[in-house]
Formats: sequence, C-alpha cells, structure tokens
Amino acid sequence: MTSELLEKDQNLSEVLFKPARKSKETSFVANSVPEDPAITENYWYRDIHLPYLGWLGFDLIEVNAALSRIAASKNRRTRPHALDTVYEYGPGNWIYEFSMLGTRHAGIAEDAVKREDRAGAFKSFRLAELYFLLASYPYMVNDDLAQQALLQHYRFYRRAAQYADGDYEEIKFRVKDAEATAFIHTPDRNSVLPAVMVFSNYQNLCTEYLRYYQEHLRPNGIAMVAVDLPGVGLSGKVKFSPHLGKVHEAALDYILEHVLYLDHNKIGLLAQRMGCIAAIQLMLAGGSRIRAVCMVSPLVDEFLMSKVLSKAPPMQRDLIANRVNGDSSLWDNIIPLLQAYSVRKQGILSGFSTKVRMLVLGSKQDFYNSKADTKLVAGISSDSEVRDLSGDSSIQIFEQVVLHSAEFFKKHLL
Repeated sequence: MTSELLEKDQNLSEVLFKPARKSKETSFVANSVPEDPAITENYWYRDIHLPYLGWLGFDLIEVNAALSRIAASKNRRTRPHALDTVYEYGPGNWIYEFSMLGTRHAGIAEDAVKREDRAGAFKSFRLAELYFLLASYPYMVNDDLAQQALLQHYRFYRRAAQYADGDYEEIKFRVKDAEATAFIHTPDRNSVLPAVMVFSNYQNLCTEYLRYYQEHLRPNGIAMVAVDLPGVGLSGKVKFSPHLGKVHEAALDYILEHVLYLDHNKIGLLAQRMGCIAAIQLMLAGGSRIRAVCMVSPLVDEFLMSKVLSKAPPMQRDLIANRVNGDSSLWDNIIPLLQAYSVRKQGILSGFSTKVRMLVLGSKQDFYNSKADTKLVAGISSDSEVRDLSGDSSIQIFEQVVLHSAEFFKKHLL
C-alpha cells in the first residue's frame, strides 16, 4: 500500500469514528458507576500484560510508545484517573492509538504483497491483526467502537492466514437461529490429520492461539480449529448462555459432515477457565471422537459461586458482568446469574464418567486457580492427571502451559 493509500485508509478510519460519539466508553459498558472520588492516583483500567503481548508477537517498543501517548493525553477521560479512558476517538484514545498502528502495518503488508514477499506480508498482516485485536480489547459486548476494530482484526487475520505456512479454511455454521464462524488451520489439506479444538474464554479470543498452532501443533502434523464461546468474537451473534458448549458442538457436527481432511476420531480439546464448561459439555456430546482433553485453570463450579470474584480487578468484574448482560456495580446481582453456569448446578456430571485422557493444569500462584474445580474436572475421567505449575512470573507459568499441553497432544493424538 502506498503512503497515499495508507493516508486515505487512516482518514477513512477517522471518518468512521470521528462524528460526535454517542456510544459508551469501554469502562462504562458494563459498569454504570463513575470513578470513586477518593481515587487520587492514575491507573490503567485495562489489564495490560506486556510479556503476554510479546509472546503473541507484538512489537513492544511500539506498544509502549502507544501507551505513553495514551498516558500523556490531555483529552477528557470518562474516569479522570484511568489513563486509558479518553472518550473521543482521536489521539490518546485506546482504540484510536492501536487502530492507527494496525493501519500502518496493513499498509506495509500490502507493499510486501506487491513485492511478492510472502514472509514480509505475513509478518505485517500479523502485526496489523494483532494491533486491531488490542484496539478492541477487552472485547466487550455493546462496545461499539471496539467492535469496529474487531472487524478489522478479523479482516487482517484472514489476510495473514493466506500467507502463513500450511492451509487455512474458514467455516460458517448454524447454531439454532444464529450463524457462527470458526477458523481451521492445518499443515496439509491433502492429508487426514488429528486436530485440537481450542476454547476461548470470557477474556480472550480464539485467534490468540495462532502462534501456539504455528510453533507447537503444525510442526507435529496436528491441525487447529479455533472457535469462540457464545456471545464472543466469531460467535458474537450466538447468545451467551449456560449452554456454553453449543457453538463447539455445532462446529464439530459441521466438521464431521463437511471437513474430510481432519481425522474425526482424533479430536483434542484445549480449554481454559470458563471455556472448560464448554469443553465438558462437548465431551458429553462428542463421545468417543474426543481423544484427549487439556484444561487450564478450570472455573466450572466453586469459583462461580464464591465471593472471590468480587476481589478481581475492575475490568475482570466488568467482563464477567458484560457476558451475563449485567452491571458490575450491582455485583450481588451477578453471582446468582453466574451460578447457572456451574456444571454441578446444571447436573450434567451426574453419572458421567469417561476414559478420555485428560490433563488438568493449574497454579497456586494464579488468582483464578480453584483447587475444588480442578479436583471436580479431574474426576470426570479415570485417566486424568493434574499438574500444579509454578514459576517466578505469570509468563513463565503460561509458557509451561504451552509446552505441557503441546506435549500432551503430541503424545495422545499422533
């Protein structure tokens, strides 16, 4: 893309968002209460995990520069001390700053396409989709500006996938009266290969697993099916409800009927936190086709009914409230809504047992770790193993999750 076209794209982006804003700023989408007047120090509303962003593939120099621009902005904030709550779409606004980086790298990618530089095109399209992903974070339902950025994320994710090693297919399928989408990455569509179906959770999207596939599944001849939970990302049109597994169930049904290059009897599941609820439901529906299951820090029962969540950071509480169409300022109303998602309350574990190989990963250093939920999940299978991970930092524990889960699928799917 030439600099002239890039400038036009930037101008178009500003035109799309610049008119007098009527939508809510992200921090108010699921929390109607203004900032506490007692707060006197600046803070970030969004949880920012730079090591994880680095692992995903972001340029941390660019990210830190954008964060500096956001922090230094003199424009009006909806929460005066929350640095990333600049209201108007423009310099200093979270969505604007990272969307502009996404637009810049999209232009670089288009130039690489013209030069027939496939590696360069993939690298820059990948950065473009990542920046639009970050612009849309934390993926709130009814966050209008963020949803526009998310559409651009998917646009450039598709472009990046076209230049990635291996094959890629996008499938669309019905979930009752709504349509959902899933992305399939496979080393070779001419071979029938096992696949790992990933489950996003309420605070991440399935497209964040691309590096995991590229470095740990593809080299071992394992495909990946990326599917989001109901009401989130690619499944945004599907109602978020206690039947969290319905999108993955519909995706599996579609694959069994239409996708012949995946081994229908060697399906692995990789889920984390609330995504484990959906994985358990799919285990019930998928039967013997599910060969191996890895669950990370499962939140399936006790955690959903405890008051521990009230101690979570504000953005995390808002996200949970957003998923159940609630207001986190009325937290006592949220807990009863969450109880409906408990697999124990749903009664689906009654009489259910399996011999499916299962690995449950957790860490006592993880705020979301629930010993009771880990034990409950591990008890589903007579062939399960629980591993408690530890490290000097959260990214070290995360990297262990990546390695342990990848080795587990390599052992049991091949």
